Amino acid sequence: MTIDPRLTEAKGRRSEADLERLARHRRMRRHVQGLGGLARVLAIGGIGGFAASLAGIPLAWLLGALIASAAWNMVRTPIVAPVWFRKLGQSVVGLSIGLGLTAPVIARLGSLAEYMVLAAFAAVASGLLISLALSRITGIDRTTTFFSSMPGGVAEMSVMAEAYGGKPELVAMAQSLRILIVVLILPAAATFLGWRGELDWEGANYPFDPPILAVMLILGLAAAWLMSRANIKNSWLLGGLAVAGVIAYLGLQGSKVPGSMMILAQIMIGLVLGTRFTRDSVTALRAFLPLNVLGTVALLAMTSLCALLLSLASGVPVETLVLGLSPGGLTEMTLTATDLHLDTAEVVAFHLVRILVVLLLTDPIFLAYRHLRRKLGERV
Repeated sequence: MTIDPRLTEAKGRRSEADLERLARHRRMRRHVQGLGGLARVLAIGGIGGFAASLAGIPLAWLLGALIASAAWNMVRTPIVAPVWFRKLGQSVVGLSIGLGLTAPVIARLGSLAEYMVLAAFAAVASGLLISLALSRITGIDRTTTFFSSMPGGVAEMSVMAEAYGGKPELVAMAQSLRILIVVLILPAAATFLGWRGELDWEGANYPFDPPILAVMLILGLAAAWLMSRANIKNSWLLGGLAVAGVIAYLGLQGSKVPGSMMILAQIMIGLVLGTRFTRDSVTALRAFLPLNVLGTVALLAMTSLCALLLSLASGVPVETLVLGLSPGGLTEMTLTATDLHLDTAEVVAFHLVRILVVLLLTDPIFLAYRHLRRKLGERV
């Protein structure tokens, strides 16, 4: 019996078509599951943020999402918030902050430049002292404790630690935990102490114009992407801040960021912070974590003391300087200042100068410290 080759060819075409349909179906299922996963993550963060807002917690939507997602990961199958959550959230926050950087505000910040540099050096010195204490108490190598204690970024300090023979995974967890602790402590402490200013962020004075806001967001994301390609730290916050800052400084037409958009940005940022912590990661580092918590609290106390001294010298309110000098994240401390009606521009400026000084000085300070240890032995 002879099989018609045209029939065989038709079956082959049908088979290929079936395979293609099956592949498309699988891709669609993965896409739907991915969307479902994102929706679940956002729902967990939204519920946590809403509960925190009902409780009257400062920075409620960020902290609520952070606590809810971290708690979920401790007791259930861990969830993951994509990195672009934080990038997009930071870009939105950057736009809101930048609209307040008018020409008079920039001029006022310039008069505080020497205090900003002094504060940055104080933060580096405080981190060095904390690292020495942690190394002696825990027995962990000084390279790891040094880069764990510097008030720099998670990625930057981890990379430096690995380059000098430290433990990058321990540094990354310590840096993440530092930001978490500061974000949890400072807003609560500020509320307890009655730190609430009377400043309304000037960016709120702009009218809400959706088309203009869309253009601002696109330009901010583009600027952030270029900055990230140039390895500029906090690029996703600074891109939006730069675009909106130019608009405010030149007096151009802009659009305020609506409250609902800021709430979503806070939830997304809180989720990325909270989902870094899982039961396995915390268990693996349980011997180091309690002392790291104490080290962070000590570092926060030292920077707060520096803030008090600088406040007496400069006349800047101490509550603004405590946020500006704190070893927490720039985005989180800026949002806290906005929520408490403090001078957000000063908080941003102090953090940016500290970030620059830390990135420039951490490497040479560590090399000098290592050279000194080789000369003097274990006495330092």
